[in-house]
Amino acid sequence: MKKENKLSVRICALYCDSDEKFKDKFIQHHRKLAIPISLCKVTTDKEKEVGIKFTEIEDVLVLGYELNLHEFDFSTAKNALLQNVQEDIVIYLDIDEHLVTDPYFIGEILERFNEDEKIGGAMVKIASYTAYNDKRDCTMSVVDTIRIFRSKYRYKNRCHEDVVYSIVEDGGKVIRSRILFQHYGYIDGYKNAKKLLRNLRLICKDIAEGYEDTETEWHRQSFAINMLKETISDLKNTGVYIDSDVE
Repeated sequence: MKKENKLSVRICALYCDSDEKFKDKFIQHHRKLAIPISLCKVTTDKEKEVGIKFTEIEDVLVLGYELNLHEFDFSTAKNALLQNVQEDIVIYLDIDEHLVTDPYFIGEILERFNEDEKIGGAMVKIASYTAYNDKRDCTMSVVDTIRIFRSKYRYKNRCHEDVVYSIVEDGGKVIRSRILFQHYGYIDGYKNAKKLLRNLRLICKDIAEGYEDTETEWHRQSFAINMLKETISDLKNTGVYIDSDVE
C-alpha cells in the first residue's frame, strides 16, 4: 500500500547582476507549475554587511532575497538560500535554466521520495546549449546531476558544487529521474570568458585547500583537475590568452 504523499516542494534559484535578464522569463515559465519559488540575487559588495535579507517580489508564489558575500563561491550562496526553505524537497535550477518536463514526472519523483526515506537526491538531465560564434551556431551537451533533493542537505565545493557529499555522508541514496532541464545561458558562451576565469580561480582554491578525508580529497581533486582542463580548453576557444605565470 502506497503512503500518502505529503511532501512539500520549492523551486530555488540564484542569480547575479549579469543574469538579471533571465529573471522574468524564469518566473513566467515556472509559475505555471504552481510550485513556490525562491529567487536570490547575489552581490559581492565589500562595503555592505555579509548576509541575506528578504526583498519584496509582487507574486503570490515567489519569494525574493538579496545575499551579499564579500567573496563569492557557489556553495556558500546556495546554502544561504536553502536555510530559508521550509519545504521538504528542493528543486534547484540556475536562473538561465528551465524545467521542461511534463509535471507528471515531478509527481512521480516526489512519490519515490515519499515511499523511501533513504532517498536523499534525484538526478535530472540538463541539456546545455553553447554557441561558438556570433551567428549563435550551437553545440549541445547533456549531463546528469543532482538537482532534486531533501532540503536538509547542503552544497560543498566553491565551484562545480554538489549536494552528493552531504547525501552520502548521511547514508542517503541517489536515484535517477525522467526530468529534463534546458540550460540556455551559454547561447552567447563564446563571450563568457569572465565567468570561465572566475570558475577557474574557484576550482584552484578548492584544489589548494583539500579535505581532511583522504578519499574525498583524492576524488575531488581529480574531478577539479579535469574541470580545470576543460575550463582552460573553453577559454582557448574564446581566444583569451592564458598566462601560465598568473597567480
